[in-house]
Amino acid sequence: MTENSNMQSDLQKDKKFQRDPHFISWQWPIVVLAAGCLLYYLIHISDHSLPKEVTIHEAIENTNLFSSERSRNTLRKLTKLGPRLAGSIQNEVHAPALIEHEVQEAQSNAHSSQSILLQRQKGSGAYFLGFKLGFTNIYDNIQNVLALLEGSDGNHSILINCHYDTVAASEGASDDGITCAVMLELLRVLSMQTLRLKHNVIFLFNGAEETPLQGAHMFLKHEWAKKARIHVTVGAAGSADVNFSSADACDRFVRRFHGRLVAACRLSVTVSN
Repeated sequence: MTENSNMQSDLQKDKKFQRDPHFISWQWPIVVLAAGCLLYYLIHISDHSLPKEVTIHEAIENTNLFSSERSRNTLRKLTKLGPRLAGSIQNEVHAPALIEHEVQEAQSNAHSSQSILLQRQKGSGAYFLGFKLGFTNIYDNIQNVLALLEGSDGNHSILINCHYDTVAASEGASDDGITCAVMLELLRVLSMQTLRLKHNVIFLFNGAEETPLQGAHMFLKHEWAKKARIHVTVGAAGSADVNFSSADACDRFVRRFHGRLVAACRLSVTVSN
């Protein structure tokens, strides 16, 4: 009898300490809420620690400043045109006219010591593209918009390249409208300085990149291409971890930045298609 009573007592104790499998301790909601608040705080701090936007008015008063407001306005104008397929009226008429207008604005506001040349390149051609099985890519009557900021020594040039054409289903904000807007603002800032750069800077606004690379191939035929010594292509590559990339033969340029500029880089999504 005593043994039975002891067993019943032990069973009651076991049941007392058994938990409902659906029961959640009151501490867990507090932990989850605290973690969410901490994450929100860190995102808020990170977002507000980015550099303050420079307005157009501030950039007018200080010609050394890059105006993100002006760049964003240019980007809005470009994306309002909609998708810009090579061969479409948006890509062959409206987009190059918009870019040329912005370059002409930079010309009119440039310092008297600076000189900006503006050209629209048109042409036809063909080349073999060794992609997968390889094929011959033929193009006709495509165009690029070119601006050249002349340096004090015009023998060598730095080439900066972007493209304003898009794929069919995109307005091309990140690929590659934002770069076009940044390059136009960079041209404006450099052209308002009192001293010329030593070397020319070529701003290539490529009108047929998605086709693929037809505009780049056509530019190689241009007389300005012969003086290009450094080529910087800025665009969206679809990678979250790569800030700089280069061909194996010229990775010295990227290695130069490793541990210096790259260590201080903070990458933030500014525009999304």
